[in-house]
Amino acid sequence: MPDYKFDANLIPNVLADQTFQNTGVYVGRSLPHRYAVIDPRRHNVDVWTKANNGQFQALKKSRYRDTAKTKATIFCTNGPPMEPAPFTGSGLLSGDAYIYAGFAASVTNGNPWEPYDVVRSGSAQLHAGRGNVKYVFERIGQGSYGVYNIAPGTPTGVEDIGAYGIVAGGAVVNSNDHTGLKKKKGCAAWCKRPLSTPLDTANWETTTPWFREALNPDSIPEPLDGLIVAVAVSRKPVNLATEIIAVGCSDAIAMDGSDSTLCGMRGGLQIKCAWKKDLVQRWELYCT
Repeated sequence: MPDYKFDANLIPNVLADQTFQNTGVYVGRSLPHRYAVIDPRRHNVDVWTKANNGQFQALKKSRYRDTAKTKATIFCTNGPPMEPAPFTGSGLLSGDAYIYAGFAASVTNGNPWEPYDVVRSGSAQLHAGRGNVKYVFERIGQGSYGVYNIAPGTPTGVEDIGAYGIVAGGAVVNSNDHTGLKKKKGCAAWCKRPLSTPLDTANWETTTPWFREALNPDSIPEPLDGLIVAVAVSRKPVNLATEIIAVGCSDAIAMDGSDSTLCGMRGGLQIKCAWKKDLVQRWELYCT
């Protein structure tokens, strides 16, 4: 049976699906979309950092694409937009020349490529960022839909990544972020999908052992009041914001696009970023 389409029927189909009820996550592929629907009571979304980033000698052992495979057991995507630390002559270069010169300069002066905005993991700040993006995907706790935020502001959570805000309050964010995104070839996004009526999932206990494994046997699970949806595409033009809204998502943040786009699922990479992005990519989001 083919996976469900990424459309208005996706969430009703997934909520009724036995795989989702058993595991708390449904991963699907309905081209051009690769996606995951996540029950935040049972799974976290975390930030992963590439080992040995910024070192030429580490490329063969710690390429971004290769190490990303280790986070693709359920679902992962690439992370935030990146820029090289300021270097001489940067204003005269563009495209690949900018990437290579920026990386060479970062190795020389000891300052690797920097994210547009702050990155945090395990409640620790990994990088302050360049302050270029004002939207943040933030997890401030675990075990519920309410611990996730996608909004402007200063992140202070357990796991945070700053990137492009493309959907807010169920509408396309009217900003340069979305305008620029539509020009890109491919993109990945992480979204909040509220449920208008919280779903009582106590009846799932008859078919799944997770309640007794994860919770006190005498406790009753809180109703499911929202989902985390991740989606990636690799085609142009990208009208991902409108497609996300059609699925019923209220808020969404987009990662870096075009040849930076990466998506892993079911133990392998479905969308591979360009090899040159092994030089600059350092973080990603993944479902644990």
